[in-house]
Amino acid sequence: MINIVNSLNRNNFYMVLAGLFAFVIYSLNVRFMWYGIDFTDEGFYLSWISDPFSYEYGITNFGFFYFPFFSLFNENIVFLRWFNVFLIGGLGFFVTYQALDKFVKTIEVKEKVVLSFVLSSLCLALYSGTILFLPTPSYNDMNFAGLLVVMLGWLIGLEANRRNLILTSSFFIALGGLILFHGKPSTAVLVGFAIFLAMLIRSEKRVLWLSCTVVIFLVLLLASSFYISSGPLALIQRYITAYEIQSYLQSGHDFFSIIRLDDFSLGKRLWFYLFILFSLLVSFFYLDKNRKILFGRDLIIILLVGFVIYYILSGQVFSIGYYQGVFLLLLSMIPLVLFYMFGWLHGFKLTSNLYLFAFLSFVFIYAYAFGTNNNYFLMYHKVFFFFALVGAVLLREHIGLRSTLVFVIFLQSIVVLNLYKSYETPYRQPQPLSQNDALTNVHNSKLMLEKGFSKYIDELGILKTSLKATNLIDFSGQSPTLAYILDLKPVGVAWLLGGYPGSNEFAYQVLKQAGCSRFEDAILLYEPKGPISINIDVLSKFGLDLERDFELVYETVTPAGAGGYDTPRQQLFYYSKSENIKTYCNVH
Repeated sequence: MINIVNSLNRNNFYMVLAGLFAFVIYSLNVRFMWYGIDFTDEGFYLSWISDPFSYEYGITNFGFFYFPFFSLFNENIVFLRWFNVFLIGGLGFFVTYQALDKFVKTIEVKEKVVLSFVLSSLCLALYSGTILFLPTPSYNDMNFAGLLVVMLGWLIGLEANRRNLILTSSFFIALGGLILFHGKPSTAVLVGFAIFLAMLIRSEKRVLWLSCTVVIFLVLLLASSFYISSGPLALIQRYITAYEIQSYLQSGHDFFSIIRLDDFSLGKRLWFYLFILFSLLVSFFYLDKNRKILFGRDLIIILLVGFVIYYILSGQVFSIGYYQGVFLLLLSMIPLVLFYMFGWLHGFKLTSNLYLFAFLSFVFIYAYAFGTNNNYFLMYHKVFFFFALVGAVLLREHIGLRSTLVFVIFLQSIVVLNLYKSYETPYRQPQPLSQNDALTNVHNSKLMLEKGFSKYIDELGILKTSLKATNLIDFSGQSPTLAYILDLKPVGVAWLLGGYPGSNEFAYQVLKQAGCSRFEDAILLYEPKGPISINIDVLSKFGLDLERDFELVYETVTPAGAGGYDTPRQQLFYYSKSENIKTYCNVH
């Protein structure tokens, strides 16, 4: 009787602790969505989301996905960021609930709800990492959402015999596939093959399941082609044009560059830490009823919580190297290694569906990174949720609730530390977000920014009131956020990327595709000594001359830290002379 009471008390203790960690993770993300903006990537996202219909082509169409919500929120950036947090977390909740329902034989609804909530918080590792803390939604966020929707559909369809469940499953798989296709086509291709194999292995009603999924996907794709462009042929041409023009950039996104595994280096100290945690978790899992182990586990969990609280309250950043996120990814794989490689030694019988679940998780994590020119391991950990979910399901079914919660708490504690590191070292911003104290108007949003960033945006706001132009030609190579702040339409693409081997040719091809008419009624932004500026001689390919055909109307200096550069840069704004453009501009 005493053992049962102790067991219940420990279960409740760990459930409360995991719930508190989940609350902290959600709260941190809600709070810091008010803070910061980057002048490069986030401007690209905002220009795409605020007016996706102004771009005739694009490798990704993520802007069309977020545009209705952004419009609904009256272009409030904070509301859009919050929406994305709860969209990702909500999808994680439902995926977890379905996984527990399918793979854990005896579990109460209350327990499923609690575990679904605490595991959903791990999805918000999306906002953590050594690089790329970008709270504004992007194709990466849309990519993760699509993966979650596909996984939800597959779980619903497992062992489903009723047609309504099969149709529901097919709808979610098709919807997720559509989200992936428009968010990041390379991911959609990999996931499509994987989910096809997983559905094909199903012994009953697989033909109905597959055919329904394909038909629904094609119907959704057809409908989306009219939403995005003028139909399926126009959508195909949109992708072809985007690929052709993108190839001039030489950015490392070609087919042979993206087929890779990549590697990472943790160093001896981190491997030692990982070994210690591995040993602790293994002892916790397999000696679940040993009183000494239980006491030691309780003590270590308390110390772990104290460690997290100490780092946050002291203002210190927990940093263990460039590949800090990989540490989290490897830790989440421990139950998979134990069960799938050594489970037979302990008599654990894993079903074919559990093997498929693990297979899909591996593919989904790889597919999320597939196609980026960043190191893949810097991306994998952002969606480690899939490994964590498989591990939690295995632990709950074969070991027990306490071990499951201990595993989740370990992961949550690292997510909290990684999130805090992201807030303290934000991407291409000069100081920790917690030190930002200048409330700044950015369109219909109020963001808490660093003083230099705030002053710069306020100055641009004054310029905006006097502008008579519609278009922006950004030759700085790194200032897409200015188009959004000034309420101008970028010509051709949302970002004329500088700094790549083919940036100048890329800019020429983009402007050539847009035509001379877009030079009229335009502002030309140029940084004479910018580190990645587009060469001003690109204008000569159109028969144009900067001094003859453009008039300098404004001059400013970027704030320190803008674009990730400490040194401020001179920025020059020119009006295009409409009559001169009509006279001299020509497209060869």
